[in-house]
Amino acid sequence: MNSFYALGHLIIAIFEAIILLFAYPFFRLSRTAAMIVLPIVLLSTIYDNLILWGGRFIGEGELLETLSQLDFG
Repeated sequence: MNSFYALGHLIIAIFEAIILLFAYPFFRLSRTAAMIVLPIVLLSTIYDNLILWGGRFIGEGELLETLSQLDFG
């Protein structure tokens, strides 16, 4: 069951990366605050989901704690 959740985080990160790639032309053209904030939010959630996915392979320890500092710091 634990690997199922890890796979779910990987799938979410992939979908968010696809959204980011398709939205990139709109980010370049727009000068509104929402379109500037949206890529930052997408990148941070992609990073978070990749850390949650990779934590299964890294295991508990100092490395995982260091990588998670951006989330909880």
